[in-house]
Amino acid sequence: THTHTYIHTYIHTYIHIICIVHLLQVQGKCNLHATDTKGGGILHATAEHGHSSTLRYAVSAYGIPTNLPRTSDGKYPLHIAAGSGSTLCVKELVELGAQRSVTDKGGCWTPLHYAAVHGHMGAAEALLVATDFSGGLDAGTGEEEDLLLTVGRAIVNVFAEEPSIAQRLLLKSAVGGSLAVHEASAAGRTECLKFLLEREPSLTSSLVEARKKNGETPLMTSAKNGQEDTLKFLLSLGADVAARDFDDRQVAG
Repeated sequence: THTHTYIHTYIHTYIHIICIVHLLQVQGKCNLHATDTKGGGILHATAEHGHSSTLRYAVSAYGIPTNLPRTSDGKYPLHIAAGSGSTLCVKELVELGAQRSVTDKGGCWTPLHYAAVHGHMGAAEALLVATDFSGGLDAGTGEEEDLLLTVGRAIVNVFAEEPSIAQRLLLKSAVGGSLAVHEASAAGRTECLKFLLEREPSLTSSLVEARKKNGETPLMTSAKNGQEDTLKFLLSLGADVAARDFDDRQVAG
């Protein structure tokens, strides 16, 4: 118990975790799959604090799975990295096989929702980058094959089941039916919203008028939360100010 607490503490205080983990693992004194009181493991801690090289080391050297474990509120390391704005960690996790369409507890938010609500454009961009399905991992220098061998083939090729960029933009929360664009609008993350709307031009008009389960559009969510700049931006794109939600309320109402 004390050992895994120390490991998490070392990460939080920026001590060189790679050396510490290696020494403890060799001596058999550390359970690298242990979790803290909230269910977070080493990958969650490294993702939160932006230690991308440590994250890659933990996966490649010890085979810690990128899609497990989940925290008590259902977050995977990729949720943590996206919400923290750790773009390099998002990129590393995606390259190492983390699924970008996973949701937190109750099927609520994907990593893209977390990036959007916090306005982390870099993380959002990394989550929406195209993937080369033919090789399992994003096209690179060939190091990916060596990595798979190093991990003992513990990284599963999950990309074949990953949704397309367009589908990721259209993934809805199971709770309120919100898209990432709704969350960016509600939080007033105008620049991030602009990126999301422009990422797939063929979807822009559909995303501008996308509905949550209660019928709210991004324009309505921005108005309800007092996000004036975001509201003006959506209006500049032709958002329907006369649209009504399913309770027959308009933006002005």
